[in-house]
Amino acid sequence: MKGLVYILISVWFAIGVNLNAQEITKKDLIGRWQLGSPNVSDMYLDNYQFFNNDTFKFTPNAYDGLRRLIWLAGTYRIKGDSLMLKVEYSVEQYDGYPEKSHTTTLSGGWEISDGTLIKKTYDNLEDEIFKTKFENDKSILVLDNRKFYKIKDDPNDY
Repeated sequence: MKGLVYILISVWFAIGVNLNAQEITKKDLIGRWQLGSPNVSDMYLDNYQFFNNDTFKFTPNAYDGLRRLIWLAGTYRIKGDSLMLKVEYSVEQYDGYPEKSHTTTLSGGWEISDGTLIKKTYDNLEDEIFKTKFENDKSILVLDNRKFYKIKDDPNDY
């Protein structure tokens, strides 16, 4: 009997069952999630905001002074252990010029200044599918093996 239990447990782990994984629900997804750290300073790292109306917003690391992509937004849906994101528009910085950064950046001390923000819409993009799970009592959202930490319950709270 012990041999059978050992075999079943071994097979369970061999096929990738995660005993700590928690079911993905919309209720638990709502909020702001930051990549790599639960700590927040004066600017956010890569982060997702998931809203109750099935929309999301992704904002790249604010410390990257040379980024042209300001944010992506669209709709989401949960299907099993997958999160399906469909980008509907982006806000990007157009024009502008590089100059020495007035804040600390990841871009070697450079930033883009005086650019114009433009909204680009996308009509026919496919859903992007992320393998998803929660960890640590749902305070960590894992998207394709990248850990995002819940930093706000209200996605509108800055």
